[in-house]
Amino acid sequence: MLKEIFKPGDKIIELALMKPVKNKVQSVELYDYKKIDDFSISSGIEFIEYISNFPDEYIEITARRGDQIIKKTVKTQKKKLVFGTTNFSPKEFIEYYPVGEAFKRSIIKTGDLIVSTFQVIGKIFAKKIEARDALGGPITIWRITVEAAKLGHKHYLLLLAMISLNLGFINLLPIPVIDGGHITIYLYEMISGKMPSERVLNIIQHIGLAFIIFLMIFTFYIDIIKML
Repeated sequence: MLKEIFKPGDKIIELALMKPVKNKVQSVELYDYKKIDDFSISSGIEFIEYISNFPDEYIEITARRGDQIIKKTVKTQKKKLVFGTTNFSPKEFIEYYPVGEAFKRSIIKTGDLIVSTFQVIGKIFAKKIEARDALGGPITIWRITVEAAKLGHKHYLLLLAMISLNLGFINLLPIPVIDGGHITIYLYEMISGKMPSERVLNIIQHIGLAFIIFLMIFTFYIDIIKML
């Protein structure tokens, strides 16, 4: 039982997706786990979001107890709508900082979230994790929002902030139609001294619109697959 391993005051610092592997040593079969992906944890909502993306999977939980590091591999369970869960949830402790220090830490945390977004995208293209495990659409957002709301308004507001940050980051990507695409075109005009032709702009806009529509359909498809 996880509740018997982890004690109040233990701080969860990392979760890792593990894959069971079978080794044979002197004709004896031994089972072990291979780390596929890991994710640093600094809030309860991040724990819930990560666990919910991996139903019926093996997850290694790393926690800090004073100077001691504790690791435990568990298998997540399934709930309705097929999202992962464990038989315990972390409780957060609140640290209070002066305004200046709080602002500094918020900037660092924002940077960490942006970096983790890049890392997830990179791992998808490197085929280290499946797109269906890392991405989600409106149904996934609703599912996680419900879980966050159950934990209280602080988790709910933190989730809203994380969603807003991710949307803002995606909006600045150099994809035609959205703001990042417009900024890229303006930068091109500043550097070259001329705007692309109307024909080129129309082609770029159509490609961007097709990509956005594809992304919407794909995320809906992922949500539907998770429900089946």
